[in-house]
Amino acid sequence: GYSYMFYAVDLERVNAVYGSADEASIEEILRDQAEDIQDNNAFFESEIESSECPTSEGALRQIVQGGPFDKNAAAMYGYILKIICEHYGEYLNNDVYGVEQQPFDSKLSDGGSPIPIPVNHGDFPEIGHLAYAALSEELARIDATPRELPPQEVPWYLSWLIKPGTSPRRIDDAIWDDMQEYRKVVVSARDKKLSLVSFLH
Repeated sequence: GYSYMFYAVDLERVNAVYGSADEASIEEILRDQAEDIQDNNAFFESEIESSECPTSEGALRQIVQGGPFDKNAAAMYGYILKIICEHYGEYLNNDVYGVEQQPFDSKLSDGGSPIPIPVNHGDFPEIGHLAYAALSEELARIDATPRELPPQEVPWYLSWLIKPGTSPRRIDDAIWDDMQEYRKVVVSARDKKLSLVSFLH
């Protein structure tokens, strides 16, 4: 199944990497994240060999240079962004599986990538982020969600066939527990006074 990886990061620091042309940053990330870089190259081995995407090192250099990018290699840039967040941020251990399925209007996925890399919405990783200033509002949305939801409305054109619910609907235990796990992640980032970047894959 799919799961989330969350990082508490100083968003300004991550954003500053993009287009900085800072060779020292490139060398630092390549050195300190060498194992992840190697694993990522292995993951994309067939695409790299067929020249469908750059190597991890090449993709990192393109991000630091601010492009140009290969729009068909969006997944590679997404995973390199994750390595950048790993380098500059702190991984938040979690058991979150489906923020989009939780019964509140999360703004996490609306944020998308914090830097302007190519994105393929039909591929992984799916990227989202919340700036530190937005974390309290996200937490308020979670806390405003009741365990019992109002009866489900039935469209007028089906009312002759299905009677509207008359009793509250209880949120499924697994979804409720998932939401509480996500709440812990949001609180952790907020308490650290850092922003939140997520990768679903």
